[in-house]
Amino acid sequence: LDKSNDNIWILSHYIQSIASYIFKKSLLEVFEKEKNVMLLIPLHDGALYQTDDDKVEISKKAVKEIFLENLKKTCPHLTNPKITFEEFYN
Repeated sequence: LDKSNDNIWILSHYIQSIASYIFKKSLLEVFEKEKNVMLLIPLHDGALYQTDDDKVEISKKAVKEIFLENLKKTCPHLTNPKITFEEFYN
């Protein structure tokens, strides 16, 4: 039995569970705090949100702040976390 594979699996599981926790906590907080933002599709590593055309920039800022705050709370040693936005369609 190769113990090194067990260690890799355990580490991977640990990292994925923390990422899932941060993501789900952020989704819930956006739902609770940002009433003008509607979650359309949660993905494994992102989320598709909808908001009014005139609220896009303020909604993006609010969502980004929530996700970054939850990431920083859980992983305070990260020095430069990054969140990106992409257009779903043109």
